[in-house]
Amino acid sequence: MEKADMDKERAGAARRCGPPPRRRRGQRSVTRRRTRLALPLVGALLFSLTSCGSAPHARTPAAAGGPATVHVVLDGNSLTLEQMFAVLDAPALSVHLAPQARERMRQNREEAIGALNSGQRVYGWNQALGPLKDHALTPAEQRRFQRNILRSNAAGVGPAFPPSVARLALVIRANQMARARMGVRPQLAERMLDLVNAGVTPEMPQIGSLGIGDLQPMAEAGLVALGEAAPARFNGKVAPASQLLPLAGLTPSFTLEQGEALPVISGSAVVAASFVHAVERAERLADLSEGGLALFMDATRAETQALDARTHQERRVPGEIDVAARLRALVAGSGWMTDAGRRRLGRPTTAYRTPSRCVPRRTSSARCARRSATSAASSNAR
Repeated sequence: MEKADMDKERAGAARRCGPPPRRRRGQRSVTRRRTRLALPLVGALLFSLTSCGSAPHARTPAAAGGPATVHVVLDGNSLTLEQMFAVLDAPALSVHLAPQARERMRQNREEAIGALNSGQRVYGWNQALGPLKDHALTPAEQRRFQRNILRSNAAGVGPAFPPSVARLALVIRANQMARARMGVRPQLAERMLDLVNAGVTPEMPQIGSLGIGDLQPMAEAGLVALGEAAPARFNGKVAPASQLLPLAGLTPSFTLEQGEALPVISGSAVVAASFVHAVERAERLADLSEGGLALFMDATRAETQALDARTHQERRVPGEIDVAARLRALVAGSGWMTDAGRRRLGRPTTAYRTPSRCVPRRTSSARCARRSATSAASSNAR
């Protein structure tokens, strides 16, 4: 269609439809008025993302405007869920062994070597694995055998775990080693933490382990720590660890000593890290659900009486009182959740309260489940 024809078509449409309606003096745009009323609630929703929850998610100092690096000290007994959340979220980490934990590990290693020197036979140390468990390893074979354990188990497939989960798995395993019950040198835990602090994360495939969930992914992590060609991630680039470690300022190689391969791969560090990651996402969703409900109540002109503290206190459901209180704070001052606000839209002055009144109980149930998950996650990390 030519431009002249298009202009004629527009002019004809304008004549048929007439001019746009003019607002009378003093009449405000409905859209503008609704936006003005909604802005305080949206701001409250954004605030709720950092304040909701019976045990609120611990935001990293960087997210709160503090230093970008999160510092964590591992002693094997006191790693908290909030610290694990920080490991998942922080842009940079500084994680180290507590001095007393390092000394306990040194003593434990000496005791383990003393037992071997006394003639004790130990699976995976001076004895082979699986069908060859009765085969004694010579001193010359023992060190090479540790590397072979990792190589034989690093056979996973599928997508890799998120880098944050891989990073947390290394921290959890180092923390478990810090309990000084595995017989490993403190240098092994520190090598894993060196990867974390330098920003190097192993690319650990999610599919491949049976029985013990850590065998395959932690074997990949172990090979990365040794500086082999296993894939790793650094500054957004995935390449063999042998190439990335020097770029990250780390020594290019590390050697496992007797009995150190099985403590790397046997356990539940990856399972625990994945679980903590799920708990963190669930907590954020719980925060969002409360903010979303507040927006829903405002949009539907619900009655604030549905959140009356007396009603929810009478039910005596753990957490329900707190959820209702947070919702009251989020919708406080709403111009729509009033008789006047409902009349402006031609709606009844009495809204249906039951859906809004029931939600705090349902949301509190999710919060209670989260608290149980918190206990399980913290226990598995230590």
